[in-house]
Amino acid sequence: MTRMVRSEGYEPRFDINVMEGDEGEQIVADILGLASDRIEVKRKSYLDAQFYVEYEHDPGRSDRYVPSGIQTTTASYWAFVINDTGVTVLIPTRRLRRCFELVMGRYKAETHGSCPTRGRLISINDILKVDIHDGGQQQSLLG
Repeated sequence: MTRMVRSEGYEPRFDINVMEGDEGEQIVADILGLASDRIEVKRKSYLDAQFYVEYEHDPGRSDRYVPSGIQTTTASYWAFVINDTGVTVLIPTRRLRRCFELVMGRYKAETHGSCPTRGRLISINDILKVDIHDGGQQQSLLG
């Protein structure tokens, strides 16, 4: 019989979150006809117009943050599954990266669990305004 040993900082929801994330990635990839490694799927629990985009994390709470999320992804798209609404917002990775280059949104740290993260809360308005073609901001989309 195998005995499960939990590491320090064990986050009991982690296994469930990973399973839900993997399942979400496959569902979205199937709908779009993409390989699942081409899409990064995040679950969004708040019903607002802000999207949390991680850029570094601290595995094992060692106080050593390393690049992650938007800095390291190889996915072409990020999909945000919004709570249990049935709504998924799909955003090209290059558009989110451009938001970071322009320092859009506001700094946010997520400190719960065994792997704290740092990121930015970026509004859908900023995501829509950013121009990924010439490096500027495109104002005409929203007024």
